[in-house]
Amino acid sequence: VKLEPLSLGRHMLASEARILRRLQGLPGIAMVHHSCIEGKYLVMVTDLLGPSLDNVFAMCGRKFTSKTLLLLGQQMLRRLEDLHALGIIHRDAKPDNFALGRGVQGNVVYLIDFGLAKQYYCHKAERHIPYIENKGLTGTAKYASVNVHLGIEQSRRDDLEAMGHVLLYFIRGSLPWQGLTARTVEEKFEKITNKKMATTTTDLCRKVPQEFTAYLDY
Repeated sequence: VKLEPLSLGRHMLASEARILRRLQGLPGIAMVHHSCIEGKYLVMVTDLLGPSLDNVFAMCGRKFTSKTLLLLGQQMLRRLEDLHALGIIHRDAKPDNFALGRGVQGNVVYLIDFGLAKQYYCHKAERHIPYIENKGLTGTAKYASVNVHLGIEQSRRDDLEAMGHVLLYFIRGSLPWQGLTARTVEEKFEKITNKKMATTTTDLCRKVPQEFTAYLDY
């Protein structure tokens, strides 16, 4: 059950419920059982899922085998592909936003938390959203693409680059721009941006299969 106070100016839960209803029936998407206003809250009730991949990673001693990582990665990629096919981008691909199912669905990877998701393409008008610069950071700095840090309007490539960072986090155990110290949030974002831009895909993917380099370069 998700609750969001009506007193909040921007209702992300209403947008999330609307997007989730469009995705119903797709593999790895939780069923929406109820969404409405109850008292002073917006409410959404969905399927109860299992642990997030971040929790699973911790339970596995922060180490996935190559086989586990590839099986997870294939499903994660398919979830984003299905989402993009409907003209929607997630904008916050991270380990916390992928979860396993429960029971007979325990080996299914679910994509969750569509509060930041956005329509990038209108099929009716056959129009892609315009290119915009100087936007604020939307998503999680640790996994976000370089273009997101540079303030460029997000599209499918940014979801895919973020997912590439997630997979590298799972195989490496950490990312080069983690643990940077700064006095302010703005300074930390700037340091992460500079470190990401200075880190080549070859350096980032050193000692991991070359397919990860090919993925990020693409």
